[in-house]
Amino acid sequence: MKTSGPRAIENPHILEVINDKDMALYMIDLPLPLPGFQHQITSWLLKDKVLGKTFLVDIGPASVNPELEKALVELEIEDLDYILLTHIHLDHAGGIGHLLKTYPHARIIVPYHGKKHLIDPDRLWHGSLATLGDMVLSFGEMLAISEEDFAQEPELPERLRIIDTPGHALHHQSFLYEQGDQRILFPGEAAGVILSTHMLDRWTKDSPATDFRPPVEAVPDVLYMSPASPPIFKLEIARESLSRLLDLKADLICYSHYGFSRYPLALMKLHLEQMELWSSVVRGMIMSYPDSDDEDIIDRSLKVLMASDSFLSCYSFFDADVRDKEHFFLTASLRGFVRFVRTRTEG
Repeated sequence: MKTSGPRAIENPHILEVINDKDMALYMIDLPLPLPGFQHQITSWLLKDKVLGKTFLVDIGPASVNPELEKALVELEIEDLDYILLTHIHLDHAGGIGHLLKTYPHARIIVPYHGKKHLIDPDRLWHGSLATLGDMVLSFGEMLAISEEDFAQEPELPERLRIIDTPGHALHHQSFLYEQGDQRILFPGEAAGVILSTHMLDRWTKDSPATDFRPPVEAVPDVLYMSPASPPIFKLEIARESLSRLLDLKADLICYSHYGFSRYPLALMKLHLEQMELWSSVVRGMIMSYPDSDDEDIIDRSLKVLMASDSFLSCYSFFDADVRDKEHFFLTASLRGFVRFVRTRTEG
């Protein structure tokens, strides 16, 4: 795949990843008004120069919509053809009603079972509050959209492939886009979450980790990775979804959290190994401390994983507010593993 290296442009929230004769691809950083979350969520703008079509993958919550629209203006986007949503969690889709006010002709591609929650977001909002607590308040109000805003089956773009990838959410899907010799994968959270080398300085402003090296030589552009397991988690489903993505043999993988890699096959295989490690550690803790409650098992497991999972080794380099944010998500993901293992061992 012929690409230029990533290039920052005037807006510090925009990173140009590809710009050649066939397409342009930009990562748009969407800063949340919450400590540690200023660099956590991204949207991806893809311009197919051959077909003359423009795609936006995941759009963030309502509170970041002004920053997203500012970036689209600076990239001279007058119209969007398609908005691709990997799933309808508020941090990926919450700004959809606001964005459609500016780009009313865009058509939305979203998992079928997520449509109803975009048309009537009340249940989604309250469910998010129950799972994430007051963090959800920083996401902003979600506006309802209509049935007419969704793309219909005959309208789907010819070079876009939609892959069913439940795991992080039951309705989760991923996207593969092919143009020329490029195969670009947008996995949402089906392949976990990462921090790529291009993003390191955004998480280490207080103490730049200039000497830190990627933990695995086979993937030199990723420093940090963890599962994105929900409270109700089934490892076998997540494993099957990741295997589907591996079969696509993508050249570039673009994450919603946080960055990208040009070694998608090696990275996803390592993520499979990582999930097995987490499951094994949690199972060992439950067997060793059978009278402990879930929170104690989570704490014990996290301590072991911090020492044994090489993709967590740069955690100590992060700014304090980023560490707090990551600790929240690491323990949340471990909660899913604990409940999964308990279900298997006690069932």
